[in-house]
Amino acid sequence: MTALLDATGITKRFDGTGVVLDDVDVAVEEGEILAVLGPNGAGKTIMMSILAGSEPPSDGAVSLDGRPIQSSSIDVSFLLQNTMAIDTLTGRENITFYSRLHPQFTARWEEYAEAFEIVDDLDTPVGEYSGGMRRKLELVIALSIDATIYFLDEPTAALDMAMVQKLHSIIRSLRSDGATFVVSSHLPSDIEVADRLLFLRDGQITSTGDTETLLAELPSVVRIPEVALSEALRSNLVDGRTFDDGEQVRGFVSPDSTVEAIAEASCDGGAGAVSSIETVDPTLTDLFNYYSQSRRP
Repeated sequence: MTALLDATGITKRFDGTGVVLDDVDVAVEEGEILAVLGPNGAGKTIMMSILAGSEPPSDGAVSLDGRPIQSSSIDVSFLLQNTMAIDTLTGRENITFYSRLHPQFTARWEEYAEAFEIVDDLDTPVGEYSGGMRRKLELVIALSIDATIYFLDEPTAALDMAMVQKLHSIIRSLRSDGATFVVSSHLPSDIEVADRLLFLRDGQITSTGDTETLLAELPSVVRIPEVALSEALRSNLVDGRTFDDGEQVRGFVSPDSTVEAIAEASCDGGAGAVSSIETVDPTLTDLFNYYSQSRRP
């Protein structure tokens, strides 16, 4: 099947900062929801800008349905974090402005303004909005465009979980009508809405696949009391890294180690350590931490 969005050999260089994206290939099928995931500074925003046609690559090419992305703007809705809403206009005036700017703008904005609970704030200047209110207004505008493909850069930033779930529901609804989505995020919760995940780190794709497959490829996850941590114990974990889990920490067992070896390397050692260190089922947060922050074995 031919991809709807096809990007090949995408490289981006900036004077003074060097290579931000390094020979990246991305293909997105029609009707797919692709999540581009990674820590802050991974290159997600510049990658989204290039895929959406608003930033030229230094090398490589991007096409949408066989045409250069730059000639396909009418088919694209692109939400770049914190760049859409105009502070001096009210929320309603912002909506009116974009409705006149984009020929594919629809009356869906009324439904989405209700869903995101900003109706009572539409006559307030955006400069007085909180970060979450601004984000919701920008989502109302971006999602009200009847586009073939939506590029949403960090759409759940500053949203509470109830609003995240509403956004995910809207994305799924539009996808059921044939829309395609590329969503960037540094939050594990956005994994839930995606058909496929793409992890970006230091300007390169480190892993891609569906959630079930990537979860199955994770090394064993262990939960460790923080008081048991030692350098010897860390040497048995992937990249020596641990991640907070309340009063405990989690880590990934190195391929040349075992849970028993980790327990013996803990501060108190012996049987007590074995009983206090346990293997746990991986979560979406574990998946995100491993592919975006830990070194792959």
